[in-house]
Amino acid sequence: MRDIIKVEEFTIPKEVEEIKVKARCITVKGPRGTLTKSIRHIDLEIQKIGTHKIKLVVWHGTRKHVACLRTVKAHIENMITGVTKGFEYKMRYVYAHFPINVHISDTGNEVEIRNFLGEKVIRRVKMLPGVEIKISDNQKDELILSGNDLENVSQSVKNKDIRKFLDGIYVSERNTIVKESRLDVVILMYAHLLGFTPSGEVLLGGGGGPGNTGVTNKLVLLKCKLSERTLEQVVEVILDKEEDRPTCIAMHNEENIFTCGINSTAEQILQGFNKNCRIFEYSNEKIKLVKTAQTITSTNEDDYQKVAAFTQDGKLLATGGTDSKLTVLKYPSLDVAFPPVNFSKQEIYDLDFDSTGNQAR
Repeated sequence: MRDIIKVEEFTIPKEVEEIKVKARCITVKGPRGTLTKSIRHIDLEIQKIGTHKIKLVVWHGTRKHVACLRTVKAHIENMITGVTKGFEYKMRYVYAHFPINVHISDTGNEVEIRNFLGEKVIRRVKMLPGVEIKISDNQKDELILSGNDLENVSQSVKNKDIRKFLDGIYVSERNTIVKESRLDVVILMYAHLLGFTPSGEVLLGGGGGPGNTGVTNKLVLLKCKLSERTLEQVVEVILDKEEDRPTCIAMHNEENIFTCGINSTAEQILQGFNKNCRIFEYSNEKIKLVKTAQTITSTNEDDYQKVAAFTQDGKLLATGGTDSKLTVLKYPSLDVAFPPVNFSKQEIYDLDFDSTGNQAR
């Protein structure tokens, strides 16, 4: 059975400087160089749509013929990755007794392998065009091969035997030369909640809960520095270790105020005194507790406030939790606005107001 037409399209990344298509010969130019590949042996159409798209078309193709679409697409994507990020393979020497010695020529395109299995024979391996090889500075017994053409880099790696217990030099890692830029931040806390302030700071809260768990209950305010791709801690507050950790958060849209759920101590909960709804004020200098309210009347210490939400104008605050009860409070007084609604032993998992503030959902 033949398909009348099959099409594959993909977008050209903005990092690519130029792509030329002529007589099924593709040339890709990027910041790391230029790659050219001929696919004249494959019967398909290659069309460049504007400057941002490539279209591959097969007419009246059989199943095997149509399969070449994704193959050609993968080849072009590898060329794009090569000229924008490059490819890098890492190899490790593996030996049981006789240490393998590796010497790289001055030109950086040939490797001499000595003392393999104690033999006196010198094995020489030439790299394919465009492939550079060097000995790693950070890892013992490691080679690093790099280049723009994935086929040349991978074929320079002659990993003929996958049985790793044999002596040899084997691939340990495949990656790109230009790593993906990302924001890596390590915060030494057990985080349970995260929120963004209206001005763009990040608020984290968490901890180990009550008792001597060794994990501090705290709230941390972080400032985003997008130009430097970092998060800087502005201020933190350590919470009572005998109380529960923060469990949910809601930011006020107009004031430097947020609310979060924090259960009181187990002894206070058993006495029916649980100031679980906390209002905090924050600034660059401090995070300060300004008000508390009780919305959970259960004496079960496993019940906790699970969700909270302010209306757009910030005049109402709704809370809900594992006790199946929805409570709406007036802000800033924290007086009960409406009689609490009980959902018959069903936990409340999410909560929000509509734009008018007239409906909670």
